[in-house]
Amino acid sequence: MSLAVGLPPQPEVALPPTPPSGPGAGIEIAVRETAGQTWMSVRGELDILTAPKLRSALRTCAERSDGDVLLDLAGLDFIGALGLSVLIEGRRRLEARRRRLSVVAPSACVRRLLELTDLAEMFALTSGPASAPA
Repeated sequence: MSLAVGLPPQPEVALPPTPPSGPGAGIEIAVRETAGQTWMSVRGELDILTAPKLRSALRTCAERSDGDVLLDLAGLDFIGALGLSVLIEGRRRLEARRRRLSVVAPSACVRRLLELTDLAEMFALTSGPASAPA
């Protein structure tokens, strides 16, 4: 003897919108050039999906502008290993052009990662202004 139970149709459930995906989703990069310096403000998460966008921005900055680069990471909520390697690569690229890459006002997660990996001095960490001068 089989027992068949008929279930009423279930209503469709609305799912929350899918966050943007693809290269660079989840990160915002603003670039501003001032007297002899380039300020780059990075917000969001620096991970395997977003690192190529920062790599490209740093490469463009190294090739097209003069002076040192100040990287404002106050708005960075997460940084992964690939993000860290992009910072090191950007520093080396600028250093080859006799320029510096400094990290200004790093968020707590960035500061902790740079200190744990003994890279804080390499990036001349400062707690200075979190935004480019007007």
